[in-house]
Amino acid sequence: MSKDESPLYLIDLKNLINREWEIFKNIFEIEKNKILLWLYDINELGRPDAHVNTSLKTDFKQLRIHFEKFEDILKSWNID
Repeated sequence: MSKDESPLYLIDLKNLINREWEIFKNIFEIEKNKILLWLYDINELGRPDAHVNTSLKTDFKQLRIHFEKFEDILKSWNID
């Protein structure tokens, strides 16, 4: 997939996982709502305008927690 021709945004990934949960449920092995919440948080907290009324340090910690969870899942599938 060319990054210039067909960008995949995090919100697209969230929508794909939501729509095709039967395919992804064995990969994540957690509740669907939990993974969708992680992706929502990452998408929302990662935007520059998301920090207008919140603590940047708190948001960064929350993002790091979500990313660590995804990293653990990917490592369990030997995906680096």
